[in-house]
Amino acid sequence: MNRAWWCGSDGLRTLTFALALSLLVTACGDDPAPAPGASADVRKDAGKSGGKPSGDDSTSRRDAGVKKDASKPLPPSDGEDGSSGGDDAGAKAATADGLPCAVAALLAQRCASCHGATPLFGAPMSLVSYADLQAPAPLHPELKTFEAVLERVHDDASPMPPAPKPRLTAAELATLDAWAKAGAPESAEACGPSVPTGDAGVDSASTVPKPADCEQTYELNAHGGSTPTDHSKFQISPMPALEGNQYHCFYFDPPYDSAAGMLWFQPMLDNTANLHHWILYATNNKTHESGTSAGCNAQQSGSYFVAGWAPGANNSVVPDDVALDLPSGPKAGLILEVHYYNTTGKAQEDASGIRFCTGAKAKRPHLAAVHTLGTEGLCIPAGASKDFGASCAPRTDMGDIHINGIWPHMHKAARRMVVSIKRKSGTTDVIHDAPFDFQSQVFFPMNDVVVHPGDSVLTRCYYENDTSSQIHYGERTQDEMCYAFTMAWPAGALASPPSMLSDPSTALLNRCADSLSILQSCNGIADRPVNAEHP
Repeated sequence: MNRAWWCGSDGLRTLTFALALSLLVTACGDDPAPAPGASADVRKDAGKSGGKPSGDDSTSRRDAGVKKDASKPLPPSDGEDGSSGGDDAGAKAATADGLPCAVAALLAQRCASCHGATPLFGAPMSLVSYADLQAPAPLHPELKTFEAVLERVHDDASPMPPAPKPRLTAAELATLDAWAKAGAPESAEACGPSVPTGDAGVDSASTVPKPADCEQTYELNAHGGSTPTDHSKFQISPMPALEGNQYHCFYFDPPYDSAAGMLWFQPMLDNTANLHHWILYATNNKTHESGTSAGCNAQQSGSYFVAGWAPGANNSVVPDDVALDLPSGPKAGLILEVHYYNTTGKAQEDASGIRFCTGAKAKRPHLAAVHTLGTEGLCIPAGASKDFGASCAPRTDMGDIHINGIWPHMHKAARRMVVSIKRKSGTTDVIHDAPFDFQSQVFFPMNDVVVHPGDSVLTRCYYENDTSSQIHYGERTQDEMCYAFTMAWPAGALASPPSMLSDPSTALLNRCADSLSILQSCNGIADRPVNAEHP
């Protein structure tokens, strides 16, 4: 049975943007993940071994001859074993570059992993030099960048650094405030000792090692060829049709056996300048040969979410009493959907993907899945602040539903998400209420929150449209979404009962809530991406 667990607004859409699952709540202040090996093939690991790949193609794992051979285990990538992943090369001198040393050091330590010399993960500008801070702010050109920075670091509703990273301390705020109050003058002082930058590497606090009961490890990568063993990088279009946005799907046969469940995964990041997100979907009715790829949209019908990455996410491990459901059988397939955002006008290349481990799901008491709450009925007028909500009445025939965590996903106009449970008794429990930042999309773990039969789950998303155009639901970075990707067990329980489905043709999607919410988007059904392949 196909399971695309939809506890949101529309069963036809199974976009579950990642990025739900990341139990590690890291943010852009840390390097989100190591670069991938260049191989696009499916690889497996019968055990752990030491060593660390250099990241240089000439010495990467693809040249080690390690492919589908369990007798040749893959070495752990940076952070896989819980180690640092960083080295002394990450420590950079806080050169003045026109900034006072105290300001330069603060920005290097707290901002550089996204706002470095080359902005990453959707960050709109660098915060490295005096010229950077004096330039017009990209999103608010009426302000200088340092003025926009000051607004955000003091903004309680949408702070920087974004949650769950800690806010700037009182002393750090005082450093920036004093410099700005003095007129943000240029400085000629030479800075002293080198200081570690925020992108010095993944530190031990921001990595999650593989659990001891992992039995096999596999990799799936974006690639340019049409076989599972292809090593070439995928060529990103220089002029994507959707205003810089390009979706491309890579198809694989499952490399594991039918008894396996996912226990841990690690994002492998290559071209972080153009990578918007990736999602690993599963299907029990595959449509493509293993190793092939095709242009696609943000809608993989008949599939369900397994894992994903967006800026801020890192290594992820499920609770030690839970395994994530994976597809198996003759028609089972895995789909790596990658969203690129390329506005350079030049062709780019990428080999990003996922590294994950499996273990015997029968050895863990509970089988979980990622379910989707939210709404597609979004229409935010120009210059307006607005919120939208949706209620989910999940199945009552599978007993209590246990929530292990929530991963909010929205886009750049989003400011906050609130998820609550309306109890059958009439009381309401808020289980998630936090600011949202597009550059730090992290998972919020929960200690076994229980939804009882008869309860409903409500999701509400808050937006501020600072542009001169209305914003509607859609797959582009410039559009908006309202999804709460929720890991819960039993798998498939956090969804509407099949008898409540309004469209029998989508019965296997197990959707929840109002299937017609898309009609409330600015352009109605036209705002839903067409499920079609594109060259």
